[in-house]
Amino acid sequence: MRQDDAFCGICGTRSESSASAAAPIPASALVPSPPASAVTQTFAAARTEQSAKVSSEPPAAATTGFLRPAIPQTADPGDAGWSWYLGDGTLVDMSVPGTLDPLFNSRYIGQLARRGLLYGTVTAFIDFVVFLLGLVISLMRGSLGVVAFVPVFAVLSLIAVFLLFILLPVPALLGEWHRLLTFRGRMAGRTLTFIQQTLDSHHLPYDSLGPRPITPPGEGRKLYLELRRGFFAGYISCFAHGEDLYVGWTFWIYISPLRALIMRLGRKVQDYTGRGNDIYQTLRFESTQATINAMHACALEGIKFAVTGSDRPATADAAPAGTAAPPPSAPPPGAFPAPGAQQATAWVP
Repeated sequence: MRQDDAFCGICGTRSESSASAAAPIPASALVPSPPASAVTQTFAAARTEQSAKVSSEPPAAATTGFLRPAIPQTADPGDAGWSWYLGDGTLVDMSVPGTLDPLFNSRYIGQLARRGLLYGTVTAFIDFVVFLLGLVISLMRGSLGVVAFVPVFAVLSLIAVFLLFILLPVPALLGEWHRLLTFRGRMAGRTLTFIQQTLDSHHLPYDSLGPRPITPPGEGRKLYLELRRGFFAGYISCFAHGEDLYVGWTFWIYISPLRALIMRLGRKVQDYTGRGNDIYQTLRFESTQATINAMHACALEGIKFAVTGSDRPATADAAPAGTAAPPPSAPPPGAFPAPGAQQATAWVP
């Protein structure tokens, strides 16, 4: 019996062909390997095909704030790529948090309570000071005639403060939006004028529209564009901040407590006539929402004017005859990063 003998697994007899059994064949001999050059060509072709597919796909649309910018397939050779960041401006979606109804707006109710508390505290303090002065004068003169006048003064001051409280409008911020354009501060005055002209071209229904100088505490005198419509007010800011340009807007409820009370009584009458349900009260403020969107669109137009207005780079039309137009210049470094990276949008919770 030899070392390479093989036996049957059923009957146990020795196999005669075991000695002449062929050596096992390696698997690599059964499948021929392709040449190295063929493998290299295959990977190169796959890489080229993938690169062509990626370059042929348009870039994904980016969302900046609440604007849906449409990336143009054919860029204007004179906009230096700004249109990709700013969008076409034909579709604007801008909403403010909460309700526009002042009777149910939590921020207006909070501002109303804050003013009432402030007026009440000031009135009580003045009455207390007058009482102390009357008491001192009465003790010095030995007569209580001055002290007797203190209740009369308290009643008169209370009436005066109450009239101021119900007649003076109470502002409440609904929402705000702003952007900072680097190295465009010299365009502040022209941009604000352009935004006003753009608002006029939209033929918006408003009560008044025009520049208004305001001096915020510690900020100095600045010129704002004020839009009034009913008991709403919008302010568009456009001023130089160093070498940069700040553009933004704020929208406010601006209504006195007396007018709000009259509105509340009118709502009761509308409830009795069937026109005071939520459908009517919701649809009545859609035009105000449209005004907010129009202000936002005009602010975007002002930004586009500040970027590509009189300072836009030369185009093919301005190139001398027989010379090729220079390629569009890139935006200044840091002027606009990737969409959304430099956005500065703040909303009032």
